[in-house]
Amino acid sequence: MKHLLTLALLFALLLSCQAENQEEKAAKEAFEVNSKTVMANLDGWQNENLDYSMYSPDFVMLDTGFGVEKDTMSLEEMKMYDKQMWEAFDFKLLTDPPVLLPGVNADTKKMDGSVRFYSQWEVTLPA
Repeated sequence: MKHLLTLALLFALLLSCQAENQEEKAAKEAFEVNSKTVMANLDGWQNENLDYSMYSPDFVMLDTGFGVEKDTMSLEEMKMYDKQMWEAFDFKLLTDPPVLLPGVNADTKKMDGSVRFYSQWEVTLPA
């Protein structure tokens, strides 16, 4: 009886490890795909040619600007804002390649496929 119980516990442990490995693998794959999206977004921003098709039509972003009238920005508002920024400034990514790190679920502390981005930018007025 002890042997059956031991085998059952080992089998349960093995299955739980495999399930966790599948979750980790899926999170790593999602991170790789999302990293490519982040890099495309950064390249588009620097080249003043952002592909907005990667954004959902009902996209909403927090507007963290100082003294803004409302706290969110729609996709159309972001497009207008980007155009104004590109007309006024030149942007250059100083960290090459940028540091992309996997995001983690706040509750489980495990990779969730999201991407964190850290870099330095040079923002200049055009000549």
